[in-house]
Amino acid sequence: MRLIISTVSHNHSDMIIAIDSLRQASQMDNVLVICRDNVGQKMLNQYCQQSGITYIVNSDKKGFAANNNLNYLHYMSTLEPQPDDYFLLLNPDVQITTEALENLRQFIIASGNEMVAGNLYLDAEEHVEDDNIRRFPKLWSFISAYALNDRSTVIRKADIPNVQSPLWASGALIAVKAAVYQQLGGLDEKYYMYCEDIDFCYRAYQAGYKIAFSEQTKAIHWRQRASRKLLSRYFFWHAFSALRFCLARKKIRSKQSQLYQANSLNLT
Repeated sequence: MRLIISTVSHNHSDMIIAIDSLRQASQMDNVLVICRDNVGQKMLNQYCQQSGITYIVNSDKKGFAANNNLNYLHYMSTLEPQPDDYFLLLNPDVQITTEALENLRQFIIASGNEMVAGNLYLDAEEHVEDDNIRRFPKLWSFISAYALNDRSTVIRKADIPNVQSPLWASGALIAVKAAVYQQLGGLDEKYYMYCEDIDFCYRAYQAGYKIAFSEQTKAIHWRQRASRKLLSRYFFWHAFSALRFCLARKKIRSKQSQLYQANSLNLT
C-alpha cells in the first residue's frame, strides 16, 4: 500500500526545509511526495530536486482545493496508480516523522478504513492537542466560535471512540483512499481557502464513508491561524467559505472540481 503525499507551498519554503519532513518521507519505501509551489521559490525547487520529491510550480496562484486536485491528477497521469494507494493531504506546516507515517500505513492496512486522520499537536512536547477532529458545524457554530470562543464542535481525542455523531477531520493531515478521492470528485475548488476539508468530509459522510482516527500517527501542526485576525483577508476567506459550506450542506449551490472532467481515469 502506497502513500501519495500532496503538499502545497504558499511561500512556505523556509518552513518546509526547516521541518524537513518531506525529504525524510521521500526516502521511505512505498511513499511518493508531490510538492506544488504556488509562487515559485528557487530554494524549494532545489530542495525538492535534491530530496527526490516531485516539484511542480504553478503558472498562476490557486487555492488549496485546486492545488491538491492538480496534485492528484498528476499522480493519476504519471505515477502508475494502484488500487490500494492512499492520497495523503499534508500541510507544509505539519512536522511528521517517518515512524508516524509508517504507523499510518500500518493502521490503514490493518483497519481498511478509506479515510484516516492523524493525531495533531500544537507543541513539540505533545501536550496541546490540535482540534483537527470535530463535529460538523452549522452557521451559528462559525459565528459563536469567533464571537464567543464557542468550542462545542471540538472533540477531545480521548472521547473520539464514544462519539456517535458524524465527524470531520482537518485537511492538514488526512489520508483518503485514492479511488474514494476520485469518486467524491476531490476537493471543491469553489473554496479558495478554509472549509474545503469540512465540505469534503461531509460529502464523504453522505456517501457512506467515516473518518477513522490513528492515535499513533502523531505530528506537530505549527499553524499560524491567520484567519483569527479580524477583518484580514484570511478572515474574509474563512467567513465566505463558512457561508459556502452552509449553503452546500443545504444543497443550494453546485460544486466545482477538475476531477469531474477526468472521469475517464479509473483506479478500480
